[in-house]
Formats: sequence, C-alpha cells, structure tokens
Amino acid sequence: MKTLLFVLSAMALVSFGCRSNTNAQNDSQPALEAVEQVQEPAPEPAADLPRIVKPAAYQAWLAIAKSLGLKGEYVCPENSALSYTVELVDEEGAEGYMIDDQVFCYPYKEEGFFTVHSHVEAAEGQGGEFEYTFYFFDDDVLNKIESPLPVPDFADLLSDSKDAPLQEDMVEKLKNLFNSRPRDFVAYEFYPEEFKVKAYLHPLSWSRDVEPDEKGHYNWLEQFYEMRAEPDKNTYKWDGEKFMKAE
Repeated sequence: MKTLLFVLSAMALVSFGCRSNTNAQNDSQPALEAVEQVQEPAPEPAADLPRIVKPAAYQAWLAIAKSLGLKGEYVCPENSALSYTVELVDEEGAEGYMIDDQVFCYPYKEEGFFTVHSHVEAAEGQGGEFEYTFYFFDDDVLNKIESPLPVPDFADLLSDSKDAPLQEDMVEKLKNLFNSRPRDFVAYEFYPEEFKVKAYLHPLSWSRDVEPDEKGHYNWLEQFYEMRAEPDKNTYKWDGEKFMKAE
C-alpha cells in the first residue's frame, strides 16, 4: 500500500489522485456505480470482525465524491475492499503538483465501517497539506464523525536512537508546539487489510507551520524532522470498535 511519507526531492515526479481533475470535470457524467469486477476478499480479520468481499472503499468514495459535489468516472480496481486510491478514467496529472485522495475502511463488529478520506496536496519542493475526514459508512449512507484516531504521547513520537541523542532545547521547543495543538502534528499510515494504523510526527500544513509567517517566524523547524520516531513505534490495531496500541 502506498503511504504518505514524502521525499521532497522526488515530489515533482509524483502525480496522482483526483480532486483537481474531478473539479475540472464537473460537466462530465455523474460518478459511476461500482464496476462489475471480480474482487479479491480482504484477509481474514480478527475475531468477531466480518470478512469483506465487496469493494467497500470504492463505494465509500462514490458517496464521498457525491457529498463533495464532485463528478467524473472513477476506476474501480480489484482489491479495493478496504482501501482505494482515487483514480479518474482518462486522468491527466498536473506537472509539478501532486494531489492524492485515498479511502480506508475499517469494519465495525456489528455493521458498517469506520472510514477515512485522506486528502493530500503538495507543490514541487513542498511537504504538503494533509486533510483527514472521518465517516461512518454503511449501505451507501455516509455520516461524518469525530476522529477516533489515537494521538500518541509526545515522548512516544520522538526517536530514541542512541546514535543521535536529542538536544534538550530542541525537544522542549517541539514539545511546546505539539502540546499547543497535537492533532496538527500527527500524520498516519493506514493498513486496513491488516486492521492497523501507524502514527508519526509530521506537520499537516506546510503553509501554516513550515513556511515562515509575515514576521519570519517558523513554527516547525528543520531539526524536528530528525527527531521523529519511525511510524512502526506507534502502531495501533483496530478491534472492531476502536484502535488499541499494538504490543
């Protein structure tokens, strides 16, 4: 599965997703119903969780696109039971600009899915603007919900490498920034086929926190990138109701 960790020097080489292209296709035909394709079932879930065969993530995207007023023809690939990367039929990428829309579905024990729409935009040489939207999705009905994603403790998000000991003054600066608005500095990698999510330190808004303000002040410092723990350190397992820290 594609993750959302970006290598800035490679940003210009990446061009996928759909939002800018769908906006350009507002006069085209409405979003398609699920394409009739043979779907590979998702792996066996944990106990008490249903096994998903239908392309739930694709169907969730159709509902999300409709709620956003987007129109277009969307490709429905195989293996889109729990995750779907949005792709337009006859899609054309924008040179020097990346837009990535993905949908991830985690089944509840009783019915429906906890569904994440991950939207990322980035211009060449920038770290991107991340946006997560959360839904309860069931039988083509979509309802927004508050985020149930875990926010790790600040200490757990820091690297514990003995090869690169952290400077106390930098740790204090990053801690103060993180504590002021934690959800603005935690990004996620989604693995719904494994019923997992991984969290890591990352500024979700390049324009707000990485670029300097009008007074030349930076919220996020370059040194902070080197202080981050790997996402594997903060892995959570979906149990059909909530995410629990993996051992």
